[in-house]
Amino acid sequence: MDLEEIRQRLLSAHQEGRSPAQVFKDMGIAPGEGEKLKSLLLQAGVEEDLLKDQEAVKSFIEGLTQGFTPEMRHQMGQLIQGIAREINEGRPLPPEIEDFLERWMQKQGE
Repeated sequence: MDLEEIRQRLLSAHQEGRSPAQVFKDMGIAPGEGEKLKSLLLQAGVEEDLLKDQEAVKSFIEGLTQGFTPEMRHQMGQLIQGIAREINEGRPLPPEIEDFLERWMQKQGE
């Protein structure tokens, strides 16, 4: 599964009224299962040290969520924050990434 397939699943789920979190649950990934999530992201081509490169994180988020509605952006932003904390083993995200996510969730759909 690549990132485009994940993105398409997220878009389809929104059209069906399902949350982004449900999409990941349907893929067998529940909160607290950081290793499964890491495995899925590696399979999709995401580098393991993604969180260490702030520009790569921003680019990843923008690419994954291109064309999302404001509501979807907000839901995905919350999900991405949780996922990133799981991958980051519970450590806080860098302040620049937290700020980016907060601003990004407020953007209107493009």
